[in-house]
Parts: sequence; structure tokens; C-alpha cells
Amino acid sequence: MHQNIIITGASGFIGQALIKEFIRKKFIFKAFSRKKTNYSNLVKKYNNIIPIKNSILIHLAQSNESKKNYKNEVEIVNKLIKKNWKHIIFASSTKLYWDKSTKPHKESEKINPYDNYTKMKKLSEQIVLKKGGTVFRISNVYGSGMSKKTVIGLIRDKILKRKKIILREMQSVRDFVFIDDVIRAFIKALRIKPKKILNISYGSSYSIEEVIKTIQKILKLKTIEFQTKQKLKKNSIILVDNNRARALLRWNPKYSISRGLKKTFLKR
Repeated sequence: MHQNIIITGASGFIGQALIKEFIRKKFIFKAFSRKKTNYSNLVKKYNNIIPIKNSILIHLAQSNESKKNYKNEVEIVNKLIKKNWKHIIFASSTKLYWDKSTKPHKESEKINPYDNYTKMKKLSEQIVLKKGGTVFRISNVYGSGMSKKTVIGLIRDKILKRKKIILREMQSVRDFVFIDDVIRAFIKALRIKPKKILNISYGSSYSIEEVIKTIQKILKLKTIEFQTKQKLKKNSIILVDNNRARALLRWNPKYSISRGLKKTFLKR
């Protein structure tokens, strides 16, 4: 498949992985970022990007800092989406789902934003869907090259440096999806163009404590030195149903938590 593809947020974890795979597959693309990286173009404002003829937009660029003015980020989406795109794929998040339910979250359920970040994502989703685009609600992505601010990224960094791991808590239960599976979902959507909200997730969730025990087993460590700052007073659980993505994209995650962590921790 050779398509004209525009990627925003190219310096991020998913953006860098997409670029690597697009180069391997010899896709035609242009990547843009606010930070200068290999294979990407520096841009101050994403809404200044001009589409290539019959191009597909993969919009990854949005701030993770909820304290920032989320309305500015939504306006960027609004201006960018109005341009002449063949299709749009927008990266949203399963953080939109509250962590109070023990039932798997489906795309059809009502979303009630609880902070500026989730307000930003919900409003952006609405803009994209109105334009006939596709929304990916992506769960907790991990793999080599991930941010050290993520829980698995922090654990990996401290283990490699042989330092004590200090975590806020260990009881939270989340859906961890391996980066290679996420990239395959994007590539499927380039061709299929589902025009719906899709949960891109592994489909099963694990506590941080379970993740640490799996890492310990993979690395054959007797113990992992860590410290937690608190114990949660209430359960924090996000289970995510990925059946719609499986059906519409003809996609399924290939990496179990064990297999994904092996590739993350054993591959340098």
C-alpha cells in the first residue's frame, strides 16, 4: 500500500514507531512535530499543515498536560480537520472511561469528562467523527522507546539503572497494549477507514503489581527493589472491550503482557 500520509506528533512514542514501520513498508508520508527529530518536519502550528493530494491525516499531536489550555488544542483540531483530507485517524485515549466500573468499557457508552484532558479528547473526537473520521481510544501503550513518565517506562528505566523503583501505588488495574499491536491497528485503518470510535487495547487488564511480578520472572530476578507512596482507598480499574476493533479492522492484538514485556525488557 502506497498512500500519501500526514503524521502529526511525530516525535512521540507512537509517532516514532509509525515512522519506523512506514519506512520499512515504503509508505509515502510526511511527518510533523514541534520537536526536531529524524524523518520529521519542524512545525510551530499544526493547523498550518497543507494536505498532500488525497492524503490521510494521522493526528497524534495533543498535549498530555491537563493544566494547559485544552481549548487551544481543540481549536487546532477544528482548523486542521476542516482541510481537504481523504480520511482522518485521531488518537484519543481510554482515559475517557472512568475507573469506577468493573465492567469492560465499550465505545457506545456515555462519556462524562472529569478533567481538562478528557474534555479535550471528547470535544476533539466529536469534531473528527462529524467530519467522517476514525477515532482510536488507545489504552496504556508500552514498548521500547516509551516515555519514562509511564509506569512501565519508569520501571524499565530504574531496573536498567539498578535503582530503587518508587511508585505512587501498585493496586491500579489497567489495559496494557504493546506498541506493535497499536501500529498494526493504524495500518489496518488506513485501508479500511472505519469512521467510528474504536478501542485499541489488549482486551485484558492487569494491576501494576502483576506487571512487576511478570517483569521479575522475565528478568529472572530474585527481588525487585521498590517503594510505594500510598495504598489506594478505592479500586481503580479500567477494563476495555476491543471487540469492535477486532470486527471492523479484522485486527487482534498478538502480544500478551508476558510476550510484550519480554520484547520490551530483553531487547536493547
